[in-house]
Amino acid sequence: MSFVSEHPVAYMAPGLASMIVQSFQTGWLVELFCDFLSRSHRETLTIRVMVVFVTLTAIFQTITAFLSAWRIGVVHFGDWTEILQEKWPDKIQTLMTASLAAPFQAFLIRRCWMVTNRSWFVLVPLTALLFVTTSLKIYQTIAMFGPYRPSQDGLPTTVLPSTKSLILGLILSAVLDISLTTIIFTVIWRARSCIYSRRFRRTIRRVVLVSWESAAVPSACAVTSALLYIIWGEKSAWYLFFQAILGKLYAMSFLITLNARLGLCNYPSESSEVGAPAPPMSMVRGNLQVIVAESGEGDILPITRTHHTIPPASEPPPEKTGYHPPTIAE
Repeated sequence: MSFVSEHPVAYMAPGLASMIVQSFQTGWLVELFCDFLSRSHRETLTIRVMVVFVTLTAIFQTITAFLSAWRIGVVHFGDWTEILQEKWPDKIQTLMTASLAAPFQAFLIRRCWMVTNRSWFVLVPLTALLFVTTSLKIYQTIAMFGPYRPSQDGLPTTVLPSTKSLILGLILSAVLDISLTTIIFTVIWRARSCIYSRRFRRTIRRVVLVSWESAAVPSACAVTSALLYIIWGEKSAWYLFFQAILGKLYAMSFLITLNARLGLCNYPSESSEVGAPAPPMSMVRGNLQVIVAESGEGDILPITRTHHTIPPASEPPPEKTGYHPPTIAE
């Protein structure tokens, strides 16, 4: 206990910092959710239900963060033993993180499966990774409600029967995110060779950028949390800060990806070449080794490869039979 009182920043600061950061994350998430609602009629019912579930779970997680901060900083102010006591809002944090991460990861797994021509060699390993990471987080949550075992040296002791599950869950989650983004990036980048319009090339670059932004931040957060726990162990609680904000990063990435996809479908038409109008984005989204067309429900459907030829604007229209343009003499 004396160790905790001598290092209050290592144990009190992470909880307060995570509460503040989660407040900003929740505000941004609500803004993304409102933006999604304005165009949600183009999405399937499954996607809309997933978005509502993720948003409500993220808001509930923020409420539990406030409850924990209120309990430690107000109700039990100055009581160092209370910092080491984990109540139910703290014990369900891992489960809520899994609830926020799984929908986004499942969404990306389905996308990878579709753009790889429904390859089972892609679907099975990615689904197995998702199942393992989710199972580990459920196992950690169940273990958190187990009996508390005080340590021998006065340091705070986790109630997890094994810290390997904590580290393994974070690392595998980061591996899954990087694998999903790499597959999507590779397929899209290879498709650039079949796209001759500057406008579509700019669209491809936007898709690649959104894909990397969506997965890079959660992956970096998960890896940082695992590294802090490996380096400092239970001598510092800063690894809990990154775990606390990890779930909302997944939720925000999910909504950013959906909003960006809807934005690309409504991308304004502009000339890709001089005098050559580009086809509307609502008809063709890009060539991912196969042409990917927009369906009525906001999904992507693989179609056999074709080449869209646009006649040059300088080519005169065919003349009608028996028609002669007027002259000055007439």
